[in-house]
Amino acid sequence: MTVEWDNLRIYNKSLTQAEIQALYAQDLPFTDTNAPVITLIGADPLEIYKGSAFTDPGATVTDNVDATRTITGSGSVDTATVGFYTVTYTATDAAGNLAVPVTRTVNVVLDPAGDEDGDGISNGTEISGGTDPYQKDSDGDGVNDPVELADGTNPLDPDAYNSVPLPVIVRVASTLSVTVAPGSVKVDPL
Repeated sequence: MTVEWDNLRIYNKSLTQAEIQALYAQDLPFTDTNAPVITLIGADPLEIYKGSAFTDPGATVTDNVDATRTITGSGSVDTATVGFYTVTYTATDAAGNLAVPVTRTVNVVLDPAGDEDGDGISNGTEISGGTDPYQKDSDGDGVNDPVELADGTNPLDPDAYNSVPLPVIVRVASTLSVTVAPGSVKVDPL
């Protein structure tokens, strides 16, 4: 190695190829303090129909240094029960840096085309109409919702439909009898 000083007392050093390679081959101290970053794949919240199969779309993790980082997901989704479920993803890199956990909400909902209570009215129609898709008789009056809807009465009002129709007879001048029952009017001459 040759060292030469210039007029400003700055030295110029000439290095051989082997010396240059030796300098670049040295392990310089480096401390990784950057946490990995988790990114969800797919929608959040994610909506699935009750009874359908759930496949977690997962998440990806990136890190500025570590190619061997790990990511885990925890939480469960019960597709047989309507409700909100949470899946949480965590990650750690080789330096022990923890990623900020990321969560996905999974909403298990009724299929609008299905008929949960088997009353002949779709779940979507019941939900939009305010009736209970789990009950054939939403108002508890003993008359199923489809019967009340067909008769033009309110399936949410227990007083809107009399489950035992009672005829009402009105006599007018002894020549006319009127029978009135919920949902129909009949006039019989005497």
